[in-house]
Amino acid sequence: MKTKLTIICLMAIAAGGTVRADVSLPSIFGNHMVLQQGIKLPVWGKANPGEKVIVSIAGKQSEATADTAGKWMLQLDPLAMTRKPLEMRVKGSGEAVVFQDILVGDVWVCSGQSNMGLGIRKAAEAKAIVAEANRPEMRLFRVDRKPALTGQDDLPGKWVVCTPESILAAGDNGFSAVAYLFGSEIQSRKNLPVGLIQSAVGGTRIECWSSLETLQALPNLSATKKSLREFLNFRDNADKYEKETLPILQKAHAAWVVTQGQIKDTWRKQTADARANNLPTPPSPKIPPEPKRPVSPKDVFSNPTVLFNGMIHPLIPYGIRGVIWYQGEADAYPQLAEEYRTLLPAMITGWRKLWQQGDFPFLFVQLPNLATEKNTWPVIREAQRKALTLPATGMAVTIDIGDPDDLHPPIKKPVAERLVLAARHVAYGEDIVYSGPLYQAMAVEGEKIRITFTNTGGGLIIGARPVISPQQKPEAAADFLQGFEVAGADGIFQPAKAEIQKNAVAVWSDKVAAPKTVRYGWAPNPKPFANLYNRENLPASPFSTEK
Repeated sequence: MKTKLTIICLMAIAAGGTVRADVSLPSIFGNHMVLQQGIKLPVWGKANPGEKVIVSIAGKQSEATADTAGKWMLQLDPLAMTRKPLEMRVKGSGEAVVFQDILVGDVWVCSGQSNMGLGIRKAAEAKAIVAEANRPEMRLFRVDRKPALTGQDDLPGKWVVCTPESILAAGDNGFSAVAYLFGSEIQSRKNLPVGLIQSAVGGTRIECWSSLETLQALPNLSATKKSLREFLNFRDNADKYEKETLPILQKAHAAWVVTQGQIKDTWRKQTADARANNLPTPPSPKIPPEPKRPVSPKDVFSNPTVLFNGMIHPLIPYGIRGVIWYQGEADAYPQLAEEYRTLLPAMITGWRKLWQQGDFPFLFVQLPNLATEKNTWPVIREAQRKALTLPATGMAVTIDIGDPDDLHPPIKKPVAERLVLAARHVAYGEDIVYSGPLYQAMAVEGEKIRITFTNTGGGLIIGARPVISPQQKPEAAADFLQGFEVAGADGIFQPAKAEIQKNAVAVWSDKVAAPKTVRYGWAPNPKPFANLYNRENLPASPFSTEK
């Protein structure tokens, strides 16, 4: 962690002197950071056991004493929003640690897998984003991929001021496009400084982001519990594996690299000689199979808890306004998808419990439309919809704005805009229509089922797919509702007719005389297009009336 204290220490060492450098803070505290307004503000770090630490900023001051392990934590009284740069001083028995250019506003954690992590360079909106990214009141903190077997106290990273250069410098492809687009609109609408903490890794299941405490407290979810048992065995034998097994694997793999290189070099030489002499070229050589790649247990990012341990735990309990979350693709497999219904609310509840900042807003993206054979895609969407039973949650429905041919839709602005709508209501209390229709209840009425909804806004309508790119051709709205299916006691779903009746929809099929269940948009990429909207042009979430 580079601080003023570090510079002082280096200067003293160069001069042949000594300076006591007893107090330190994790890297989430630093120059250019944004502190969360309006809450008791946690500040923590390390010092000598028994050492008194005083933290002061903007006329607020608090102190703590380091425990026997050298850890200390305190809370500052709430700070008011300010765009005037502040200075924080952290004083122990030696030189003070000083952080500068601090703003006070709202801090959002932006987490999940690859669609949250997709950088600005790969977003369709990249050119427009870079053109307007000179935002001195927006600050960015990107967490590098860092799995850990146990909860860590710190992580690599630093706060940077948002500029066209800094948003592209973060990671291989720049800072998260969804996070940036979300944060920039929140900053503009709410007229306050915004801090964004990106902590996302592609291809990761929700269990990787859940704490051990959360997973151990779950009911007997067979797939998750099996994965957890294997991980705990893996963790408990990691040192032995690293000392005994890993060197053997490394030696075997290094030998294979040399061998296959020699075989290829020999073949290339023989091929060149044959061509030079107008002779038949030799067939491609047979390469021996590659042995197991030597990977340290500490670098495996697909295990339960490891991303929570390395990339979320060190952030807790930094003051935040809330979380935006885009994940679920990696759980769209049989059994895993069913367990997601329990895992998502458990993770949210677990984060809130550990953060100890109440039910902070947790906003998530429902999986978009995708042309895939995975029939578990709708199961994940249903699990996400059901997580809305938790307080202070919101969901961006994206069934109409994905790219059917791309797991990573490059157009991210519509996703961010719908997350912002949820934030304006859930986090900022605005009385707006922030979501499309959400299934509420059903009632069997003879040969029809009547479905009622919340979030109907100005009323239910037959909508058309929104135009989100210049290359997309506008589609006229259909004359009738599409995407509904109905089943009787046999559980066989039939395409259904549907009719809007004020803020409800009547659903029926001539092939189902005694209907029991309705579902809507129940396909990875619904065809025909699922077209129930409210008048605010927000799409209804896919749903099933089954419990």
